[in-house]
Amino acid sequence: MEQGAPGTILLTQISPPSTRPKPLEKFQRGEPLAVGVTQVLTGIQQVAFGTVLILTFDFHYPALHLGAVVCTGLLCVVSGSLSVAVSRNPKIPLMKMELALNSVSAVVAGVSIVMLCLSVMFTHNAHSCYWHQGKRNCDYPPKEVQDILLALSLVLMALTLLQLCLALTRAAFGCKAICRDSYLDLAVIYQDTARPTDPTCTATSGAL
Repeated sequence: MEQGAPGTILLTQISPPSTRPKPLEKFQRGEPLAVGVTQVLTGIQQVAFGTVLILTFDFHYPALHLGAVVCTGLLCVVSGSLSVAVSRNPKIPLMKMELALNSVSAVVAGVSIVMLCLSVMFTHNAHSCYWHQGKRNCDYPPKEVQDILLALSLVLMALTLLQLCLALTRAAFGCKAICRDSYLDLAVIYQDTARPTDPTCTATSGAL
């Protein structure tokens, strides 16, 4: 036991070695491994569908023309891989990187959803233009092609929405564990070492 001068207050820190820190428990509640694997699979599907659409359909389609779907899928794969790595090795730097990447992934997914919605609303405007003898000619896809574009766009929208939900989930649990002033959970005991005055001893001393 620590000793101190009379009237002082000692602070005793207790750190149970067998107890998992509360921030880590909150972080693990978000299931980083399961969510990370789902993110990777979702991103791979996004990249696959987006690449097929870009290589197959030679029409001006906003979400495909800007490569938003492929970029969103790649970002989802990277953030998911980092979530899997953090689940196996939960260190503060990795957790901060995962929080940042998932936050960016959520923003990019939201923008991609807006672009896909606009593309679905204006599917009939998908076209391919070229110049011939000084004139600009535009070809519009047949109805069957437009239906395929619409169906694939809806699938990509569902995958991007799933990515948004997963990224927000990981960002929320990561913020609970990271956004704090101190990363140590301390149990502090205030101990007053001032010796109480014994009235019996005081009375005896006065009598003497």
